[in-house]
Amino acid sequence: MRTKEKHWLLVVLPFFLFMVTPEGGQHSASGSVMLGKVLNFIVLFGGLGWLLRKAIRDFLTARGQQVQQELAEAAREKQVWLEKQSEINTRLAKLDEELARIREESLRQAEKRKKEIMELAQQEAERIKALTRREIEWLYQRNVFKLREYAAAMAVKLARQKIKEALSSERHHQLVAKSINNLDKLYEKFVAR
Repeated sequence: MRTKEKHWLLVVLPFFLFMVTPEGGQHSASGSVMLGKVLNFIVLFGGLGWLLRKAIRDFLTARGQQVQQELAEAAREKQVWLEKQSEINTRLAKLDEELARIREESLRQAEKRKKEIMELAQQEAERIKALTRREIEWLYQRNVFKLREYAAAMAVKLARQKIKEALSSERHHQLVAKSINNLDKLYEKFVAR
């Protein structure tokens, strides 16, 4: 109730000021004009304020709530950011440790893979050696067989050649005659028994 009285007092007070006359006549005209302007200003903006008070109050209340919400959102975002920053700092602190662990694991895996590759290479080398030995043995046997075949063919060829050289027609008759004599002797021994 007191605020309403103060508002009415502000509206009515300028009217009472018009009723007071200043002592000097010349000054009163310019003073009343000035007073009229001030009074118009107060009435105009006071009336506008009074008419728009609810809209202004609602606007200011809404704006205040919006600012509070924005501040609360900013505080939440700041908290989230601080948590993320803390997590990042923790991860950065552990990064060297993690890198050392990864490097160690990589070296261990590389050494293991190297051993596996060496074992596989050794097995492959043994397999190739065995295969090569078998191939060499097969080639050796094949070449020995071919060599024997060739030697036999050469022996037969040489024998034929020697026989042809050694057997002339006269020698042939001598051998046939000698063979017949040997058969006669055998026959005589067989009959004599």
